Amino acid sequence: MTEVSLPKNIKVAKVIDENRVVINKGSKDGVSRNQLFLVYELGDEIFDPDTKESLGKLENVKGTGRVISIQPKISVLEAVVKPPHMTSTLLKLGDIFNETYNTSTFYKAKEGDLVKLI
Repeated sequence: MTEVSLPKNIKVAKVIDENRVVINKGSKDGVSRNQLFLVYELGDEIFDPDTKESLGKLENVKGTGRVISIQPKISVLEAVVKPPHMTSTLLKLGDIFNETYNTSTFYKAKEGDLVKLI
């Protein structure tokens, strides 16, 4: 089995709309159609309450996207539906309040947000 080479320093280069973002990596970087990426920003640093050791920074997830278009240096990600257990919970809440929830968007994505292959 061939190991996938992960592009480094992937970021959102442009927000097209709440459903699509452009990332700064493309075919020259090994990105291919239908790959899944996580869009996030780094939050606060978290410390162990006992040892006070840094545990790292919290990843605030903006959404998950699938590659739908590729050029040599950029790719377009389209938001995909959240995992089934989250979707069903949101749908139940929607039934209660008689509202429809779109579960396939990027939440407040902005240029410079971090992106990683999942």
